Amino acid sequence: VIDEELPTPVVSVTSSLTGETAVTVGTEMVLTLHVDGVEGYDYTIQWQQTTDGVTWTDLAGETGHELHITLQLSHAGVYWRAVVQVTGPSAK
Repeated sequence: VIDEELPTPVVSVTSSLTGETAVTVGTEMVLTLHVDGVEGYDYTIQWQQTTDGVTWTDLAGETGHELHITLQLSHAGVYWRAVVQVTGPSAK
């Protein structure tokens, strides 16, 4: 078995609200994850959120390429990110 170095994914996120200057409570925001540079490899996704930029909390069950959030006043000051971990070569 050869120890293979796993590729580093190139990750970007786009928002359905890009360009909006104001949104109202109840507006749905969709964050879409784009992953490149891992063709031929399996990877996992975990969406997280924080209010302080230091302590990130996993969002239960949010492991897909899109995160749908219905915005509320409580979301003021909340940041979201997706953590992508390459797990190994895809089974052929």
